[in-house]
Amino acid sequence: MSKGHVMQVMGPVVDVRFPTGELPAINNALRVDYEGEVP
Repeated sequence: MSKGHVMQVMGPVVDVRFPTGELPAINNALRVDYEGEVP
């Protein structure tokens, strides 16, 4: 599983940055783990 960072959320679009060479296959599911308060 590739690990990335959510860079931006605009409506239904989520921009995620992955390390070079670790891009997941297209149409893979995205799982987001979040610890902390929701703004």
